[in-house]
Amino acid sequence: MNGQTNHPQSMGAVQDCGLIILRQKDLHILYLNPAMAQAAPDARPGLPCRQVWPQLFTPLGELAASLAIDDGANRLELCAAPLEWAGEPALAITLRPPAAVAREETQRQLKQAQHLYRAAIESRAEVLLEYDPATDSFIAHAETAGEAIRTVVVFDYDLTRDRASFSAPFFTQFGRAGEVDRAAWRIGQSDLIHQADRQVALRIIEKCRQEPVGVKGSLRLKTRQGRYAWFELYATALWDEQKTRCLNIVGKLINIDELKTEATQWREQAKLDALTGLYNRAALQELAAGMLAGKSKKPGALIFIDIDDFKAVNDTLGHAAGDEVLHTIAQRIRRCFRQEDLTARYGGDEFVVYLQSGLTREALEGKLHQLQAIFHGDPLLRRFNSSASMGVARFPEDAGDFSALLQRADRALYCAKQLGKDRYAFYADCAQAGLV
Repeated sequence: MNGQTNHPQSMGAVQDCGLIILRQKDLHILYLNPAMAQAAPDARPGLPCRQVWPQLFTPLGELAASLAIDDGANRLELCAAPLEWAGEPALAITLRPPAAVAREETQRQLKQAQHLYRAAIESRAEVLLEYDPATDSFIAHAETAGEAIRTVVVFDYDLTRDRASFSAPFFTQFGRAGEVDRAAWRIGQSDLIHQADRQVALRIIEKCRQEPVGVKGSLRLKTRQGRYAWFELYATALWDEQKTRCLNIVGKLINIDELKTEATQWREQAKLDALTGLYNRAALQELAAGMLAGKSKKPGALIFIDIDDFKAVNDTLGHAAGDEVLHTIAQRIRRCFRQEDLTARYGGDEFVVYLQSGLTREALEGKLHQLQAIFHGDPLLRRFNSSASMGVARFPEDAGDFSALLQRADRALYCAKQLGKDRYAFYADCAQAGLV
């Protein structure tokens, strides 16, 4: 079958879908439905199809792919499929007029719209895959159906036409038209999606193309107020009946900016020591371990600080006053270092600082002298003869991971206390002297 056509000579207008069954060996008519009988009153079983409808054939004798009717402005779609009729090979020829095609298209769009609503709003995939940009992987979740719906933007991305359609709230939230052509290109270029999050959208589309699943991810979109807000993207892949390819991706966008901001604040708050505002022990271990395990693995140094004889302050003035002293010392320690350095309260009267830079020995000792000055200059600490002992371990010279580095710095701290307190010691020096 090819795309050449003939103009009809005797066929009347086909108002509904026509069906003709032809014997395969000679293309004689075996059956014709009422629509075809009405269009060609002289047609009947047993006659050669070429005699009744020569316009169904090309000059080369092949069945046409389509043919013109009336004045040639309208076309019938013609489709041939093999079948067995009364025990012998046959061909089923269907012809669909424009009115029938339009009616079927309307029904298809209505069915798709209903499917879109159910997929995007009411139903959920039994297993939902969430895209994690940090690991470039998809994590499976069992989703519940009772999620509260806030302002939801429903969308339908037609992959065949590369066209995305959005529901009315899209204009309300983003101030943009709800019909987007060349959608794939726009995802990678439009400022609607934050530049850092475009890969999230592209990976979700790619996943839907690969298998019929439900996927979700978070990304920032530019609202009509000109600021980027966090949205959760839910997408469901709609494949053809044979499950050979993805035809549409439908889903919804939900504004989660307020929830995301609040969750971020709580997450950051959980990393801080309540008394001093420095990082707590758990955050220090997580962040420093990440720095040492990263691809760059920049040289660094860890300083372990312990306040000498701080128990006397608590015993004499009470724990409330002791806490105030710790808070003051913590702020002074933080001011000695850069924002990218990690300063943490390790516990009680112990502090840890990790510097991610290749400081020379001389520059590092300059920082240690600054720390000593904090304690020497505080009149309250001087009154109780409180000072600071410090142990220093360097990465990667002294240890290759955070746990080992902390242990070496702790040994150097013990060495400094053994040598009389109010001083600092480098692990390498202590090891060379056989003190650790």
